[in-house]
Parts: sequence; C-alpha cells; structure tokens
Amino acid sequence: MPQNAIALVDDILDEIEHLEPSCKSSELRVRELQTAVHSFSTRLEQLHRDEPAFRIFDRMRNEPPTWWRDHGEYVDKEDFEHLRKWRKIAETILDRVDPSQNSRKQRGFTTTVATPQPTLSTAVVDRAISDAETLIRAQGATSAVDRIHTALHGYLRVICDAAKITTSTDASLTQLFKAIREHHPKFQATGARAADIQQIVRAIASIVGVLDPVRNQATVVHPNLILLDEPEAMLVINAARTILHYLDAKLR
Repeated sequence: MPQNAIALVDDILDEIEHLEPSCKSSELRVRELQTAVHSFSTRLEQLHRDEPAFRIFDRMRNEPPTWWRDHGEYVDKEDFEHLRKWRKIAETILDRVDPSQNSRKQRGFTTTVATPQPTLSTAVVDRAISDAETLIRAQGATSAVDRIHTALHGYLRVICDAAKITTSTDASLTQLFKAIREHHPKFQATGARAADIQQIVRAIASIVGVLDPVRNQATVVHPNLILLDEPEAMLVINAARTILHYLDAKLR
C-alpha cells in the first residue's frame, strides 16, 4: 500500500487514541464523536478501491453494524463501541499492510498536541479546527497555520462575547487575550503558586503576540515569498492548540 495511505490510517488511529480518554470519561459530546467517525469513513473512502486498505475497510465497516442511540448531549459507555470498532478497523489495516508498524515508529518523532474540542464554540471555530486537521494531513502543517490562527481568534472572540467583555470589532489576538486575562472572572490569579502561573500566562501572551505576524508574513494566507518550514509550522499549531486547551479547561 502506498505510504500516503498508510499515513492516513496511521492518522486515524492517532485521532482515535486522542478521543478514547474523553469518550471513556463521558466528557465527549455525541456530535463530536459522530463528526470524528464520519471523518474516518469519508477519508478511507478516498482510497483506491483496489488497495488492500480499502478492501479491509469496506468489508469491516458494517461488521457488525453500529447504531447511534437517541440520548443526552454527552456520550455514555455504550457509545464507546463506535471508537472500538474504528480502532479495530485501523489496526487490522496496519497489521495487514504495515506489519512492522514502521510508520508509527517513524511518526513518533513528530509529537503533536491533541486536537482541541472547545465546549464554548461556534460553527466558524469548529470549522477552522477541522480544516486545520484536514490540511495538516493533506498538505502539511504550513498550510494549516492560517486555519488554527482563525480558530484561536474566533474562540477568543466567543469568550469575550459570552462574558460581555467589550472589545472592538477588529480586535487582534493580543487585544482579545489581554481583555480576557484582565476582565474575565475565571482568569484571575488565584490558587497554588498564583504568581508563578501568572508568569506562565504572561509568557503565553507573548506567544499570542507573535501569531499575527507569523500568520500574515510566513503562511499561504498571503503571497509571501518565504514560508514557515514544517517543524516551525507544527510548533505554531501546537502552541495555538495548547492555548485553546488551557482556555477551554478554565471555562469548564
């Protein structure tokens, strides 16, 4: 099987591993799990029908059939069966076409921060996060920096609007993050080692401050002559994901 197909199945297995803890603890929304499962199927359907990977997927996807139940907003233990099924499909494909699992060993050098799934969100933020994941897989991290920038910018705006924090309509990432730090009650300095944590948050603010010029001057959002290399682009994406995870955790 071509290496790009192995990488595709490998990516799906990575995503399943990221989703499993929150699914087991019922912290994952049903719609989030449904979106992920639909994505797995859609991406595997793009494989050539004569590839062994597609044949395995096509045979196993309805063996046995799994159904979505009508219940609450969050998953329960029975919903975990959907992830278990897709893990089995992905592992069966890799066992068949990449028995030494060399692809996963090689990919171990590229550690990524889990894809955020913010509780407080909008369709634009969700779409930008999803687009970033698609671009990383299809074209590389450099092409995805703009999307993760949009996701973070949109999420900061959502937080300000929900908390009725007044900002200008064209506020930058830095301005929005500063407004949240200074005016949102959940981001005030309290708890253990508050001064040290505040120092870390100020360091994060410095990172936020350079995301705008990086996005505007070193990505494909504009016809820039020099673009970020893949390692640096992945660094930017992981930094933005980490900030999204921190903000979401503070708001829960």
